[in-house]
Amino acid sequence: MSMTTCAFYSKAKSPTKSELESKIKSFGYDLKFRNDFESIEEFDGECVLNEIQSFVEVYPQSKSEILAELPEFENELREIDQGISFISGSNFIDGATTSVICLALMELSNAKVLYLDDEMWNTKEMLEKEIPRLLEYEKNGVPETNISKSVSKPRKKIDWIELSLFTLLLLTGIAMAK
Repeated sequence: MSMTTCAFYSKAKSPTKSELESKIKSFGYDLKFRNDFESIEEFDGECVLNEIQSFVEVYPQSKSEILAELPEFENELREIDQGISFISGSNFIDGATTSVICLALMELSNAKVLYLDDEMWNTKEMLEKEIPRLLEYEKNGVPETNISKSVSKPRKKIDWIELSLFTLLLLTGIAMAK
């Protein structure tokens, strides 16, 4: 299962590789991009986050391309002219990589970040909470929940045909009584 996150910003504020790495380091994470680039739009998706190899698919898009795909967000995207989509795989390190890059884009470029799968806007606070959780899951796996350990009583399966016939019988009896 993949996840798509889009960051929208002004191309004039597009950060360089060194600006992104420096900002991410200020958050307490060690991200190293594998390729050299002058702006984030040239990022090829390969990097290392906290000494763990990561890869995300990266697709830069112009405003017209973005609005062609997301016309319902025209008002929210009025002041942007550039977007970049990150498609991360099903592992947690790729999700953490996407989130930490988007957080840096929010700080450096005043980016707006949209989790496309749920059409939900991310805030800095949401990403700040999400990144450590994803890194912990990458390191130790997803913890078991109490829900999976609870024992519930088996429920009787509803037979919809029997319920329909009973309802029909009940309604017929009421109609005949009148």
